[in-house]
Amino acid sequence: QSLRMCANILNAVDGDGIVTQDDLVEKEAGVFPGYEGHDMHNITLTTGEAGCFMSHYSIWKHMVDRHIPYALILEDDFHVLNVSSFRHDLYKALDQAKGHYWDLMYLSRYPVALDHKRISENLCIPGFSYWTVAYILSLNGAKKLLNSDGLRNMVGLDDFLSILASEPIDPQCCFPYTKRYRSFFNCNLKRIAVVPPLIMPATGAFFLSDTATMRKHTRFIAALPVHAQPCVRRWEKGSKARVAAARFARCRGHDEDDDEARHGESLRVLA
Repeated sequence: QSLRMCANILNAVDGDGIVTQDDLVEKEAGVFPGYEGHDMHNITLTTGEAGCFMSHYSIWKHMVDRHIPYALILEDDFHVLNVSSFRHDLYKALDQAKGHYWDLMYLSRYPVALDHKRISENLCIPGFSYWTVAYILSLNGAKKLLNSDGLRNMVGLDDFLSILASEPIDPQCCFPYTKRYRSFFNCNLKRIAVVPPLIMPATGAFFLSDTATMRKHTRFIAALPVHAQPCVRRWEKGSKARVAAARFARCRGHDEDDDEARHGESLRVLA
């Protein structure tokens, strides 16, 4: 409301709900073969990262199904740096992008490698970058992302958007998997980025986000059981329904008391 912009809030995938390998199979999702992290992100794919990837994937599909030409995609932990000038700064960047073909425009990012070049006062062609908290995606860009077979071969979403870049990427950014990624995926995504960024992750986002490894319920996909295990608990006479429900929830890997602390990756699409 403070930005005076209309938003559609779409449901996201809660990574905490992924408790077995079968949960991914049912969604026709999977992890890139042999993915075990890399030098800059030395962990295997987590349930939170899978939920984040699948949430953004559903946005891309939403765009294609409804023929949305452009969408501003915001995760629920975004923070606008300057609310009063945001619209002006955004339209200024879009004006500068005229004459340049692009599929994706970062409004927020964490540069991991040097940018390729500056193309205007407030735009650059970025190098390898992290963060997906805020970006504008074109319909052609959404189609490219959907056609990359990424859902069945998930990696961290930050990595994915940079791996698919049409420009060369620093091989050290995903070492030792860079060559495998680049030969497997169709790397034709044209990316540009706003400089300086207009949006940043909110304070505390890295501790509360579903992709944070220090969260209580974050698990590694590779460590999940293939099938669901039966939940058996001892019946206690006179136990309250709330207590019983809480115990059942914990058996499923979810703590009722942690509801308010959980940070879902709901996305907002402005079209």
